[in-house]
Amino acid sequence: MIQLFSLFHSLGDPSVKRLGLRSEIVLQLSLLMAAAIIFSGILIMKFAERELLNQRIQQSRSLLTLFSQTVNNQLSPLQIGQKLREQGREFFKESHLEAIAVINSERQVFSARFGKFKEWPVQQELNRALLTHEPSLRVEYQGLWENLFNKQDDFFLLTDWTGNAQGKSQVIQARFSLADIKGRAFHARGYLLVYILLFGLILILFGSSLLNKGIVKPITLLQSATEQISSGNLGHHVQIQGPKEISALADAFNRMSDALHDSHQKEKKHIAALEQANHELHKTRTELIQAAKMASIGHLAAGMAHEIGNPLGALTGYLDLIEQSPLSPADQDLIKAARAESARIDRLVRDLLDYARPENELPTLTDIPETLESSLRILTQQGVLQETRIKLECAEALPKIRISANRLQQVFINLLQNALDASLPDTPIEILANGSRHEVRIQIINQGEQIPPEQLTALFDPFYTTKAPDKGRGLGLFVCHNIVTDAGGRIQVTSSPAGQTCFSLIFSVVGDDHATA
Repeated sequence: MIQLFSLFHSLGDPSVKRLGLRSEIVLQLSLLMAAAIIFSGILIMKFAERELLNQRIQQSRSLLTLFSQTVNNQLSPLQIGQKLREQGREFFKESHLEAIAVINSERQVFSARFGKFKEWPVQQELNRALLTHEPSLRVEYQGLWENLFNKQDDFFLLTDWTGNAQGKSQVIQARFSLADIKGRAFHARGYLLVYILLFGLILILFGSSLLNKGIVKPITLLQSATEQISSGNLGHHVQIQGPKEISALADAFNRMSDALHDSHQKEKKHIAALEQANHELHKTRTELIQAAKMASIGHLAAGMAHEIGNPLGALTGYLDLIEQSPLSPADQDLIKAARAESARIDRLVRDLLDYARPENELPTLTDIPETLESSLRILTQQGVLQETRIKLECAEALPKIRISANRLQQVFINLLQNALDASLPDTPIEILANGSRHEVRIQIINQGEQIPPEQLTALFDPFYTTKAPDKGRGLGLFVCHNIVTDAGGRIQVTSSPAGQTCFSLIFSVVGDDHATA
């Protein structure tokens, strides 16, 4: 009983693993069926005991009446006692007689006892029957279930009045044992238990099968379909089966699944339309910005071409005249350097004019250390840069990158000139170049004043500059940014409170699938 109470208590504890629906129904059904069958078995046993008891009393009453007539008609008072002792037990052998007694009108008592019990005969019952001439019945019987807790003798007492041939009355009293009835009921209890077990097992199995088919299986299908919905399989349907309520639930689930699927499809179409609209807006914005850049740079380039073209043409003519004169090898080298610089000026103007058009020159594999050295040599020859101010650290076997050498040289020269302008006097400029399997990183570091954080994002905008009007037009970093991004790289800038500013060029290694653009 304590274990059963603990089982029910644990079912309400959330920390205990709960039973499944099938197990829960089978358990509850088993308990209910067991209670019902045990209760029915007890009632059947009680009715059976009561029926056996009534049959025994009726049979014993008939035999007692017959025996009392025999005593009255055939025996004298002196022979009654002998008759009771000798033939009483045999006469009532089927009725389990324990004692018998006769009292006549002269209050003479004759008795015979065949069992062990204290009171015999029961004088009170004899006297009452002798006075009232009415039979009496006294039953002392506890059923099989009651006797488990209280042990006592089970019997019934019959007292009957009869008259003899001389008109005299006498009373005969007999005590009959009921122990055999309890034994028969106890013996039948085993069959009853087997019947209860078999009947209960059949009912539980049959009921479980019906419950599994009508309730558990449809609910399991609904649970599985819910998991399908939660995993993203919208529109999944469940088979409609089971009782009316379960079928209605399955139908509602299918309608909900269809609604979720339709809503998801509409949402996907709406998101796709928004993404398309966003793409179109971004494309339009880019085109407008590009058009604005092209217009401003074209206007500026036209003015620059007009202002620079004539002096540049004259300079080229003078170089041709000088080259026709006899020159020493050293002078010829200077003429070649001057032609190279004039050609670079011409290329810069053309790049500015051709910015809005796609580049016709295909990018080639460019060696970074070689391009750095040529850029430094140009700045040194122009007297802009002193070699003592440069600290170059270039890793060995640095991978090549895919970019035009002239455009990369333009980036280096612009960044180095920008670093020279921003550096404090007599402070070095560091150039660090290193690479890995995936990317190459070139850093140009100078010591000067900190660039405010709010200005860092505007450094690469066209015509943005912090220099005096006659010192720059704000196109150098803008052109560098476009050259680097066109080559699939990226340019970054950081500035610390101590005044150290670092421009980083990051390029993907040729053939690297993991490169970041």
